[in-house]
Amino acid sequence: MTKKIIASFVGLAMMFAVVPGVYAEDTTIEDLQAQITTLMAQINTLNAQIAALSGTTPATGIPSACLGITFTRNLSQGSTGADVQCLQAMLNTNPATQVATTGAGSPGAETTYFGPLTRAAVVKMQNLYAAEVLTPIGLTAGTGFVGPQTRAKLNSMLTTPVDPVDPVDPVDPVDPVDPDDPDVPDTPGVEGTLSVRNLPLPSGVEVGPRSSNVAVAGFQVRAKDSNIRVQRIDVEFQHASTTVLRSAVSHITLYDGDNALQGITLTRDTVTAAATTSVVRFSPLNILVAKDGSKDLTLRITIPDNPAITGASEVLTVRVKVDAVRGLDGAGIHQLNTGNSERTFTIDTALDSAKVTISRNANTPAKGVLLGSQDNTMPGQELLRVDVKVENQGAIMQDVTVVLTDPSGVVAYLHLFDGETLLATEIGQHGTITFEDLEVSIAKGATKVLRIVAELNKITKAMEDGSLLATVTGVSGYDTQDEDWNSTGTATGEGQKVYSVVPQVSVVAANTSIAAATNGESASGVLQFKAKAIGGEMRISSTTETSIVNATFTNATTSRGTMEVSPSTITDGYYLFLENGEKTFTLPVIFYAHAGNTVWVRVAVNKLVWELKAADDTWKEITWDGDFVEALRTGQVAISK
Repeated sequence: MTKKIIASFVGLAMMFAVVPGVYAEDTTIEDLQAQITTLMAQINTLNAQIAALSGTTPATGIPSACLGITFTRNLSQGSTGADVQCLQAMLNTNPATQVATTGAGSPGAETTYFGPLTRAAVVKMQNLYAAEVLTPIGLTAGTGFVGPQTRAKLNSMLTTPVDPVDPVDPVDPVDPVDPDDPDVPDTPGVEGTLSVRNLPLPSGVEVGPRSSNVAVAGFQVRAKDSNIRVQRIDVEFQHASTTVLRSAVSHITLYDGDNALQGITLTRDTVTAAATTSVVRFSPLNILVAKDGSKDLTLRITIPDNPAITGASEVLTVRVKVDAVRGLDGAGIHQLNTGNSERTFTIDTALDSAKVTISRNANTPAKGVLLGSQDNTMPGQELLRVDVKVENQGAIMQDVTVVLTDPSGVVAYLHLFDGETLLATEIGQHGTITFEDLEVSIAKGATKVLRIVAELNKITKAMEDGSLLATVTGVSGYDTQDEDWNSTGTATGEGQKVYSVVPQVSVVAANTSIAAATNGESASGVLQFKAKAIGGEMRISSTTETSIVNATFTNATTSRGTMEVSPSTITDGYYLFLENGEKTFTLPVIFYAHAGNTVWVRVAVNKLVWELKAADDTWKEITWDGDFVEALRTGQVAISK
């Protein structure tokens, strides 16, 4: 019966809170908010009574609003529900993460709506437990989005409540010396001066909708001759005349290093606004700047979902002006600063979600040759490396799409690696291959390097067109604000040729020199290289003019020596290579300059024509040129006549 009565009262209270026409026409929004706050406090009290009557009172330190609650879904600004009310209640157990001190969201008046105050409090909580919530997913600052890591921490706190952080003991405002810090010298009775100047970073920052706790300006406060305890700082924003600051920036926090000193939600009450300028005051503060020392302070802002700015983007200026900082020196005199700080930042609505760009990594394997196997698969043939760059928001990569050009079907499996870590494997096929459900976190500003690696089938025939090629056409996922994204750009590897037998070619000697000749200056050179058969038998024609050609240059005449091959055994007009057999080729050349000209000359292989035995026991001719023989050359020398 008691439960029924309480439940009926709660229902009536909620009805009066939401049904139009219950209040008089002259009732103000502030009156409604106050009544809603009172009703929510009564509801929370009644919930606690219900829990006591039912014998299900939460464990000590667990808010009554969390009775029966487990965080099973992601929460973000705009979410509603009992779990949101529990979230606010848990945040309110710690002064360092409190949602509000009065009104809706304050202790005893928690609501079921996830608004900007709740988001700001979540950011503080995430920063407080960064090692557990942020670091494991590569983030360095809270986002306000309650995802898997944050939910896990909240659920652990429901079973093992965490003692709130003790508030900082107040310091006597007349005495600027912190008795708990013996490293700060006493300066009683000494008058000091205060100054402000710019810090080099951050500078020119761009932020988008839902950006959370982003550093946009930094300034240094310096004390001279005396310790000074900074008590107040006024921060001025310059903006377009049609922009209302509190609708463009929802929250601003003052930081000393990584420590949040004070956060302010921008409202009519916390912003002093004029046509093109708005001022936010941080007060009361308790920042001790030691004699002849300094403090580096940073301003971080949070942007709402739909910032009301002039145009698609707007540049705002943030200033700490002369007389904007007030502090108390050792003589008990209030000092105002000289000097100033000024930075600009841009709010750009195009930066709404994570921006992800893909491109080919510089360490992608060059165009070359892959050796297949005649009797088993060959793992570990890297085709492509891809840079995945993330901006604006942290991102979770879910899918990677690859187009594989493999008309001969030599790829058995295609692997996706994050560095040396295998992420996924798909069966090889000519066409589109998608690696799905990866759930790989990439921090804002970071670049992830992916590797596409092929595992080759048993090779039964030669691929001659170099068409084994991998292209990453797209990457997709969602960001830390739970917004979907698709990448821009593509990344294409170099064409790879796959053979069951291949010549391994290497330079033995490559040199050129200048020598005097009867008809003027000349150059002589020699190129010596080895060819070794890998994987089976191969052969090279003994007609060297068709298989190996030296390069000449304009206005020069060559006198080519005899090609020497060792061992020199010729069978049916070919130098035959057994498996792992090798031969050395030596190509001597003399260059003569034409009268009145100076030319650069060298010895180089333009092409290499070789043959392998195909599956039907016939010999298949293959020509290598370009990148495949680029290393087979000497240096250049200049000759003239």
